Amino acid sequence: MFQHLMPNSKISLVGVPFDAKSSFLTGSSEGPHAIRQTLFSGVSNLYSEIGVDLDNVDGFRDLIDLKIDNSDDGYIQIEKEVAK
Repeated sequence: MFQHLMPNSKISLVGVPFDAKSSFLTGSSEGPHAIRQTLFSGVSNLYSEIGVDLDNVDGFRDLIDLKIDNSDDGYIQIEKEVAK
């Protein structure tokens, strides 16, 4: 699924919008959107803890969010999609 998008990638961001097994409140499925919104907002920066600027790293790719069912079958879908 992702090989054509990241032939030389060293760091890849893949969103997994999934909260089927959340204990009380749902909402973790909104996490990938919130992470990207923060990363690319201009308010934060893309420097890592060790000083690497991810905005200037050729191997960094922001891939897509996985399209998965928000059910128990979602676990199987996640494993299959990430393994591709």
